[in-house]
Amino acid sequence: MCRDRARAYAEARPHRLPDATQVADRYHLWKNLCEAVKECVAQHRTCLTAPAEDTSTDNPAAVKAGPAADDVPEEPVEGMRAIKRRERHAAVHALYDKSVQIEVIVKTLRLDRKAAATRTPPRPRRHPLAPAPAATARSTLREHLI
Repeated sequence: MCRDRARAYAEARPHRLPDATQVADRYHLWKNLCEAVKECVAQHRTCLTAPAEDTSTDNPAAVKAGPAADDVPEEPVEGMRAIKRRERHAAVHALYDKSVQIEVIVKTLRLDRKAAATRTPPRPRRHPLAPAPAATARSTLREHLI
């Protein structure tokens, strides 16, 4: 009998299937293992001590090759996927800010149209034969406000 972590299955098995063998799927095995390791580490955290610093030059592995770990602030490590996504985003916006059409951006950067469109804000659409919007008080005074 393959079951998940529900208690109802565990309680019903001896009554309905007394000879059945319980089997867990891979996901729940890993989940149970991770939770058990997390609890074990949390319980024994006080048992851990700081490593003694070996200053002898006889052991080359003990010689530190840089500043101490406490001196360097930790920065989050960013993967290649995130780096490429940021570069693509910047490239799309660089072209978009120059009023390049989405179709040209797609061909230039070899992107899917949906991928390029999700990285750009929607442009307001105006019919080509529609008259230009009338000047407002704000638009006429914009030079003086900036």
